Amino acid sequence: MNRPVLFDHLPKCGGSSIASLLADEYPAHCVLRLDGTDIERKRAEFCALSKKDRREIRLIVGHGAGQFRDAVSADFFHVTLLREPVSRVISFIRYVQREKSHYLHDELAKPGATVAAFLANPPTLEIQNFITTLLSGEQAWRVAREPHVASDSAVASLEKNFDLVGAVERIDAFVDQLRDSIRSNTSPLMLPAQILGLPQRAPLPRENIADSEHPEAAHQFSPLERERIRELNQADIMLVQKVDELRTSGAAQKRCRFV
Repeated sequence: MNRPVLFDHLPKCGGSSIASLLADEYPAHCVLRLDGTDIERKRAEFCALSKKDRREIRLIVGHGAGQFRDAVSADFFHVTLLREPVSRVISFIRYVQREKSHYLHDELAKPGATVAAFLANPPTLEIQNFITTLLSGEQAWRVAREPHVASDSAVASLEKNFDLVGAVERIDAFVDQLRDSIRSNTSPLMLPAQILGLPQRAPLPRENIADSEHPEAAHQFSPLERERIRELNQADIMLVQKVDELRTSGAAQKRCRFV
C-alpha cells in the first residue's frame, strides 16, 4: 500500500497535473480533493470522522491542503511544489484572461484594460509575493517591506512542515523522488516535464494549461512588464533562490528534502 500523502497545491505552481497523477495512485474513496473553498468546514468534517474513517483517507490534495497538516496521522508524507515567480505570475494573469468566470477577468477584459495597468495597480495579492505570504503567515505589507526576513520565514516553514519540496523547473527529479518516497512497489510513477512546458521523456496531457497553450494567442509580456512582476515579487524571488541554494549546497538537509 502506498504511503499516505498530503500535497499542498500552491496556486499556479504546476500542481494540477501532480494532483491528478497522485489521485491515480489511490482508490477514489481514499482521496480527499480540495479546491481552496470552504477549507475550515472541510477540515472540521475531516476531524469529526472516526479514527478508523480518517485512516481510510490516504491522499489529501489541492489548494488549502496545508491546513489539514496537524489533523493527519504522523505517517503522512507532506509535499509541495514551487515555481519561478515571474513564470507563476504570468501563468496567473493568462489564466485570468482566459477564464471568464474568474473574479478578476473583467479587470483585464474591459475596454482599455491592459496588463501594464493591471500590474501598475495590482487588484489582488495573488501577484505580489503570494507564495512567501502563504508560507510565512506574515501580512502582505510586511512581506513587501521586509522580503529578506519574510523569505527566511517561508524557508523555515518549508523545512518544518514538508518532507519533499520540488520545483516546476525540475519536475522530473521531483517525481522520481516522490515515487521513491511513497510507492510500495516498483511500478513507475511517471510525470514527463513536457506537461509543464519543459524538456521531457514521454508525452502526457497537461491539466489547467495557462502559459504554454496557444502562445500565439496569449499576451506576450514585455521586458517592462516582466520587470514590474519582479518588483512585485522580491520576497518570492528570494524564497526560490534560497531554496535553490539549499538544494545545491550539499549541506545535510533536515526533515525536508529540496529537489
